[in-house]
Amino acid sequence: MLALIGGGAASLLAYWAVPGIISLLPQDIVLSTPQVQGLTVNAGALWFALGVSLLTGILFGLAPLVQTSNPNLQHELQEAGRGSVGSAHACAMCW
Repeated sequence: MLALIGGGAASLLAYWAVPGIISLLPQDIVLSTPQVQGLTVNAGALWFALGVSLLTGILFGLAPLVQTSNPNLQHELQEAGRGSVGSAHACAMCW
């Protein structure tokens, strides 16, 4: 969801930034260059960027789910048991 919101916010920023950038250019450059007068944001590029941000959010959101879907509970419980009681090796380091 965060990636989708970020992609949408970036798309809105692109739409708002293009007229602002054109207004910052010197007027003689804007009037003499037809490419600047017709400068707009490409809708295909925006949809692609939005799709990539959505796909990235899904992939990075599923990575922790896949990692925790098959936990080794026996190993985790054994590690937790050792840490709570302490081991002889840990006591030897205290001396």
